Amino acid sequence: MAAPPERRPQRVLAQLIEKLETTKPSAGLVDPATDFAVCRQFALSVYARADKHDVRSAQTATPTQTQVEAFSAAGTFLKTLDQSQFAGMYDDDLKRRQEYAEWRAWDLATAMHAGRQPSPVAGHANGRHAGSSSSPVFTAPPSSPPVQASSPAYPSLVSLF
Repeated sequence: MAAPPERRPQRVLAQLIEKLETTKPSAGLVDPATDFAVCRQFALSVYARADKHDVRSAQTATPTQTQVEAFSAAGTFLKTLDQSQFAGMYDDDLKRRQEYAEWRAWDLATAMHAGRQPSPVAGHANGRHAGSSSSPVFTAPPSSPPVQASSPAYPSLVSLF
C-alpha cells in the first residue's frame, strides 16, 4: 500500500537530502570561506549582468520582463549569501546590492505594468554607467503622479572588475 499523499513529499525530500549529504564530499565543497567566495562571485556576476542590461536598456520606452527577472534573480542570489553557515562574511556592500536589486526589480515591474519609464538612476545617464567611486543615489521621476518608494543607495560596480 502506498503512503498517504501528504507523506510522499517528505519522503522524497528526505531521500534527496540523504543523497546530497553522501555526495557532498565529492561535490567540490572545500570550506565555508571558499564556498562563500565562489557563491559570492556567481551572485555578483548575475548582478553585474542585470545592471549592464539595465544600463543598455535605459533608453527604451518600457522595461522588459527579462530585466525584471534578472534583477529579481540577482537579489535572490545575493540574499542567499546571508546564511548562518557564512556567518560574518555577508558585508554591507552585498546587503546594499541585494536591496538595490530587489528595489530595481520592483521598480522595473511596476513601470512595465504601468507602461511608463522606470525611475531614473543617477549614474545611468545616456545609457552609460558613470564610473565614479562615490555611490550615486536614485532620483524619483520628476513628474510621476504616484508616490515612489525610496530607493536604496546604488552600489558601485567598480569593485566587480
